[in-house]
Amino acid sequence: MFEVAKKAVQCFETWSRTSVSLHGFNAQWSALLPVEYSIHRHAACREVKRHFGDDICMKCDMVQLREALSGYPDGGIKLCPSGMAEWFLPISGDRGIQALLFAGMRRSEPEHNFALPVFKSSEAVPGNIPVNALKLEQNEELLVMEGLHQLASRLTRLFIHDPGNGNTIPRGEKIMHIIRKHYRNPDLSAILCSELSLSESRMRHVVTIETGSNLQELVIKIRLYRIQMELLHSDRTVAEIAWAHGFSNLAHFYRTFKAHFKVSPREFRRKRGIID
Repeated sequence: MFEVAKKAVQCFETWSRTSVSLHGFNAQWSALLPVEYSIHRHAACREVKRHFGDDICMKCDMVQLREALSGYPDGGIKLCPSGMAEWFLPISGDRGIQALLFAGMRRSEPEHNFALPVFKSSEAVPGNIPVNALKLEQNEELLVMEGLHQLASRLTRLFIHDPGNGNTIPRGEKIMHIIRKHYRNPDLSAILCSELSLSESRMRHVVTIETGSNLQELVIKIRLYRIQMELLHSDRTVAEIAWAHGFSNLAHFYRTFKAHFKVSPREFRRKRGIID
């Protein structure tokens, strides 16, 4: 499933001349694609962040847009703080919105007459940033959105099916998929042993060889990434979020978080305009 989902995205990217990112709102959707697809990869986006940092973009995507998604059930165009245009589409399931799919970027001209609903960030960056991006054309706006709906349908079909025995999935990718899906399960080691048909000692050796990190390191990285997302998306306290992701010792959690991100969880929230 992992490689199939990636190929589906790559086909869409080639056809639409965009870069896709997927923000999963739960562990299962986040595990559908490699972690690099959870961030914007377009050169124009990187150029904006190089000038102004990523805080302003994170606030737009993770806070303002997410709060407004109920008003955009069929997606639309997001105008980011730099004025660049990007298609977005919420993916919904039985429990509400499960993920957010992006495709961008385009240079939006003042005279463009939008056919799709537009979400405009309340943030703005000063001046003009020289970026190399295609101009948003009038005749492509609806076409690319229709393609994004087709991609969302394809990813949804892949999501609702387990990867089976994973014979077609490289072992390293299968390992990461299992860990992302079950990282909060106390029986994760037993699950890996069963899925990989290995003894525990052999499984731990294979995990390190295939991923470059040991099992404990991988689980901590995934926990911290999920916590990072929840600090932005949730109104739960830092302590509640830490406990929900398996950190029973708050002092240890604070040390671990600061060692990875160079700021405390509360500082991380405050820098993004969220009061804990």
